[in-house]
Amino acid sequence: MDTFSMVVWDTAALVLAGTAIVAVVAYVRLAASRKETTRLATINGQFQMMLAGAKDAELGRAMTGPRFADASDNEVRRQFWINAWMLSIEAQWRSGMLTPAHLRLAAEYVVGSEAGRRYWERAREVRSQILDGDPKLTALHEAVEAAYASGSSNPVAPGGRP
Repeated sequence: MDTFSMVVWDTAALVLAGTAIVAVVAYVRLAASRKETTRLATINGQFQMMLAGAKDAELGRAMTGPRFADASDNEVRRQFWINAWMLSIEAQWRSGMLTPAHLRLAAEYVVGSEAGRRYWERAREVRSQILDGDPKLTALHEAVEAAYASGSSNPVAPGGRP
């Protein structure tokens, strides 16, 4: 075989190897994208259920079992509405729509009211059990926990800012 043929075959082999690498990377990205799309669709489904519980206290009680048995209808509706809000924040955070600074601000708003603080008191333990090494979920949990610990109580001026 002459030198030119060797160069052509070597070039063809490199192109084939490069194409294979690109195909594998594309497949991995597609699989990750599908997983994230499924996760966001699931969050949306949960969001819709939380909104239903926020509209109908009895439906909310049916979804949670005995946890809200002694709560007033207004308390049940508020807790479900705040949970829907948290799911919305989670979806925005996971999809990259929120920066870390926006996440902290959103967390301050969530726990900036008495109802938000009561929500976090009820939800924090359960939410901490589902982190499972997920960096996005962990960052969300830590942001809300930090806002809760800081004691922010003015939803109009989070973190004590005027």
